[in-house]
Amino acid sequence: MKVTQYITFRCNLSCQYCGRKNLKVPELDTQEVKFYIREFRKMGTYFWSFNGGECLLREDLGDLIRYVNETGMKCNIVTNGILVPSRIEWLKPLDLVITSIDGPEKIQDAIRGRGVFKKNIAALEALASHGIKTVVVSVLTSENIDYLPDTLNIVRYYGHYWDVQPVVVHRGDLKGAAQEFMFDKSKLMEAIDWIIAQKREGAPVFSALTYLEDMKKFPH
Repeated sequence: MKVTQYITFRCNLSCQYCGRKNLKVPELDTQEVKFYIREFRKMGTYFWSFNGGECLLREDLGDLIRYVNETGMKCNIVTNGILVPSRIEWLKPLDLVITSIDGPEKIQDAIRGRGVFKKNIAALEALASHGIKTVVVSVLTSENIDYLPDTLNIVRYYGHYWDVQPVVVHRGDLKGAAQEFMFDKSKLMEAIDWIIAQKREGAPVFSALTYLEDMKKFPH
């Protein structure tokens, strides 16, 4: 069993298609989180994932990652990458880091904020230099679906894995901003077929072929 914990909905970015930071939910404190880690471990959990918001905003995350490891579970985090270089010591025990790049600089900065792309590249460099297994996820939108080869080349250059997921409307997206980034479904089919072809040719695509084929059922 794998547990994903949304440990905070606070975030240091304002990505146009996301609204999670609008969710005002009280956060568990360090000891409460550790309690649930212990309890889920007793029930047979073998993998713990910290998500957000931006989970690296939690000052206790390094301690919590070590605690997960002490229980014998594997651990990963999902992060936008901005704080990765300054938190790299926290990340060394992780089994996996999942971070996000939606496309080349003009695409990434248009969606996530000016200067974000360069900070993401700094994160990829830091993770690569410490040998931390990393998956770069691209959220497929109308803005980047024609730039997938560029994104794959960026990921390949730093020796990481690549994955994709279609844009969805989050519960916190109060204005439905993600709808503006939806694509024609035929474009998605073309994109997924291209990604499948790349994987079969040996590209570092993380997802299984069955998962990629299943993605064609979007939005179901």
